[in-house]
Parts: sequence; C-alpha cells; structure tokens
Amino acid sequence: MMLAAAGAVFPQPATTSNAPAATFRSGVSNVKIDVQVTNNADLVKDLTLKDFVLFDQERQRELLFVDRGAEPLSLALLLDVSGSMRTHVEAAATVAVESLQFLQKDDTVAVMVFGKRTKLRLPLTVERSRVETEIKEGVNDQEVGAETAINDAIVTASEYLAEQAPASRRAILILTDNLGMNIRNPDDKVLARLLGDSCVLNAIVVGGKSRPDPTKPRPTPNPEETLANVYYIGQESGGEAVQVEDARVAFPSMVERIRSRYSLQYRTPPGVEGTFRRIRIELTPAARIRYPDAKLRYRRGYYFKH
Repeated sequence: MMLAAAGAVFPQPATTSNAPAATFRSGVSNVKIDVQVTNNADLVKDLTLKDFVLFDQERQRELLFVDRGAEPLSLALLLDVSGSMRTHVEAAATVAVESLQFLQKDDTVAVMVFGKRTKLRLPLTVERSRVETEIKEGVNDQEVGAETAINDAIVTASEYLAEQAPASRRAILILTDNLGMNIRNPDDKVLARLLGDSCVLNAIVVGGKSRPDPTKPRPTPNPEETLANVYYIGQESGGEAVQVEDARVAFPSMVERIRSRYSLQYRTPPGVEGTFRRIRIELTPAARIRYPDAKLRYRRGYYFKH
C-alpha cells in the first residue's frame, strides 16, 4: 500500500519508502511491542516479565523479553509552526533541553517543523545542544508555508524515522493546536503508516482545542477533506495526547513518559503475507492487584511479512 506524504521538504536529497518499512519476518526476528503503563496517570516502572500477558490474534504468546529503557529511542519532535502556533512553539523551545534530560545517552533526537509542508531542521543526533536553537529558528521558517497539513507531517516523520533508525524504538512527539484540514490523507491511512513503521505518535495539543465532534456537520462537502484528529491517531498507534494551555507544562512530562515505556518481545508466529495481526496486552491478576487502575497503551497490531 502506498502511503507517501505530500509536500516533504528536506535540506538534502532523501529517499522515502512507498511501503511500511518496519515489518516482522518469520524466523528472522521477534515481534517487538512497546507499552506504556500508568496507574491513576502515574507511570508504573517496576513491572517484569511475569506481570504481562500478550495475545496475538487472540492466542496467548510466550513473552521472551520484557524491559524498560534498554532499547535505544529515536524521537522526532514535530512542531506545528503555522501562525496560530508560533508563540506556543517558542515557549516549548525554552524547556526543550531540560525535557531531553530524560533521554539516555544513546537516544537520538530530530527536529522537524511543518505548515503546508514538512522540513527536517535537525537530523537524528545524540547531540542535544542544537535542539533549542533549531526549534526557535524553525518558528520563522518560510519554506514550510502557512497552512497546516498535520497528517502529511506525521507520515513524513514516520517515514524518516523508519529509514534512519531501523534498529531503534521510534516515537513522534507532535506539538500542535489540532486545527487543520487533511486532504487525501485520512486518519486511517496515516495510522497504517505508523503501524507499518512501528512508530508511536504522542501529542501535546495547545490552545484549548478539543477532539473533533463526529456528530457535527462536516465543515466542507469535499469527501477528501477531513478534520485533524491527533487524539485518535495517537491512541490507536499506542501513544497518548494531552491538552494544555502552556506547552512548557507538558513537554518534560511527555518526554519522560515516552522514554519510560516497556519493550515486550515474542517469537514471530506463522502468518499470511500482508495481513494485519491484532495484539492484546494485559496485566496478570497479581499485577492488577498491585495496580488496580492500570492503563496500558500500545499499538493495536502489526502487518505480517515473510
């Protein structure tokens, strides 16, 4: 399935994939799923192999490995620099370096800005000192245009991470007001890209914008245009979205929560080429006693490839 992003702008030529890159090969690799566990919104950090139960296509699978923080993380900071967002992005820049203290030394960070188009300002790097500068300068980047193509930007960021960090855990942290229209790039198409790339979307939504209301009339009669909804995409990809008035409040917490996810691995089961396999993860009864209000966030499945 072709899921290419429109309007991507890079400082130098870069190749993009036309199909999901991070799939699992039978007999070659394990299936890897990262999971966030919270209890009453607080991170749960002491779970082990014996605390999880995983089902693939409703069949329980033996977990081979569970760890929190061992796998390197590649994080794309995806920043909406349309006119309504500039003051929020500037505010986030002031806490960017502080927020990245939760990352480990081998983790990499990229900075991308978007309006109508998406631009990579800082390629994936372990060097954190340039992050604040690139965010501040990216606010006034004229190359990205004045409109807000949120879904296109998410796809571009996912493709970039899959190509540049195939061995890492991959996550996008988008800062946006969730205001914009998507043209020919609906949410489910974007979600398929994220799931294919094993990439989790997390969102900080500023400006008091709530989730789109599906019961209200469409703002346009064009069936190829849809409202932005990072809440839905984040949830279905295994991430989370928070709504705040000030990005500085949420930025450090979101980076910590992204970094504190568990990595679960199990043997790739037999499957049919190109089929989507659903995953369900639960805590064991004993773990539920310790954390009765636990909530697990993880991607809903993966595409099988021989």
